[in-house]
Amino acid sequence: MINAPSYAPFEDAELAGLDQSGVRIAAIKYQRADGTTSIRLKGICQCSDEEISDIPEIVLKAVYAVVIFGELHLPSTFQVIGESILFDDDNYKYAGFTRGYFDIDLFNQAKLDPRNGTFFISVAFATYLSNVVPITL
Repeated sequence: MINAPSYAPFEDAELAGLDQSGVRIAAIKYQRADGTTSIRLKGICQCSDEEISDIPEIVLKAVYAVVIFGELHLPSTFQVIGESILFDDDNYKYAGFTRGYFDIDLFNQAKLDPRNGTFFISVAFATYLSNVVPITL
């Protein structure tokens, strides 16, 4: 979903090790091609095959981001996939789990204006909550 060059240092290892149902995220600030600063949010969500009947057919449809702008305590919630079109092959089967991956420009997807300050980012996936990632611009 991001049309931009590679962003070092941002390793998939930060998302590795999810061995149960849940969601995990990582985020970095980066400079867009137009020179503005944004936040890249990527993550993995998965549920066991036993739970899949409680979640939409494509697991990414059950992923919502929660962003709080710390200085003003302004919350924003949005569906991570936004207006993206998803297909059955956006689900990945892995060791008894169904997984989904996302990689977005936070401000574009949330339709938020970038501003200086600290953002606290988390993600909800079905009944699971991710880690909270603070990012300061």
